[in-house]
Amino acid sequence: LFRSHRVRVIDTAGRSLVTFGRDGDGPGEFRSVVWANECRSDSIFVWDPMRRALSVFDTHGNYEQQVVFPLAFWRISCAYGGDRLAVIPTPQTQDPRIAHTYWSRLVILGLRGDTLARSDSIRLGEAYLLGSLASIAVTPQAIYLAPGDVFSVHRYNWDSHRLPDIAVRGTVIPATDSDYHREIDLLMRPIRD
Repeated sequence: LFRSHRVRVIDTAGRSLVTFGRDGDGPGEFRSVVWANECRSDSIFVWDPMRRALSVFDTHGNYEQQVVFPLAFWRISCAYGGDRLAVIPTPQTQDPRIAHTYWSRLVILGLRGDTLARSDSIRLGEAYLLGSLASIAVTPQAIYLAPGDVFSVHRYNWDSHRLPDIAVRGTVIPATDSDYHREIDLLMRPIRD
């Protein structure tokens, strides 16, 4: 999907079921597809961040509707039933002295682009070459947000109120810049030798 102008739906055996979309800025067209999901049993939702547009297609690839949002999403997921989206707007650093730590909010949107709920600021994690930021997943009951550098999963209800975290077993040892540079050097050594 990433940086594609088309969506291909395949079955579990890898057979292509339907392909749809094309390059462009009009209905059913994409400049960059980075996310697609079956948010309702009869619809496929497709996110194009370059156009800030969410397009909805039926399961045969026929275009149904499009919503253009005022903000760019960095992560997106949908409630099954397709009536709400859980999104994380593009992360920002809060303190320029700590350039690798990113923050954002959880925003719940309706399919007309209306904001239904918004959380307080959330620490997403550290962005290093070998690191990662948060992932998001949803169920009908809750939204799960896993920052990339801690061993817990934050839970929110669909009103964006935080629920008790889910602890993940493990030990967190904060990485330093020198740790990352050492690991990158170790990875690059076979290439240089």
